[in-house]
Amino acid sequence: MMEKMEKGRCAEEIAALFLLLKGYSILARNVRPGGVEIDIVALDATTLAFVEVKFRETSYFGSPANAVDWKKRKRLLKAGLAFLKERKVEAENLRFDVVSVVLEDEGLALEHISNAFGGGNWA
Repeated sequence: MMEKMEKGRCAEEIAALFLLLKGYSILARNVRPGGVEIDIVALDATTLAFVEVKFRETSYFGSPANAVDWKKRKRLLKAGLAFLKERKVEAENLRFDVVSVVLEDEGLALEHISNAFGGGNWA
């Protein structure tokens, strides 16, 4: 049986492949700017997307995306700003996405929420 961390890494791999199939370019994975992990940093045309990946073995309790609460959002915003500063990245278009991966009896269910939450003024 896979450990929780292994399942999370598998879900991140699936999410990265899913984004690649949608035409995204993966720039970084599992980076920790400001001490907070960003699962995937990707480029969607001219938009830099910070992607949080959530995995659940069932959707019985709802979408895994619901686990991205205000505390997690605040940490991801902090990490996004730190990523831009540390890497000296200038991007006009930024957003935060969530990819939910659910392992159901029928197989995998993927949900991509583009621009899942905003960060306000980036300037």
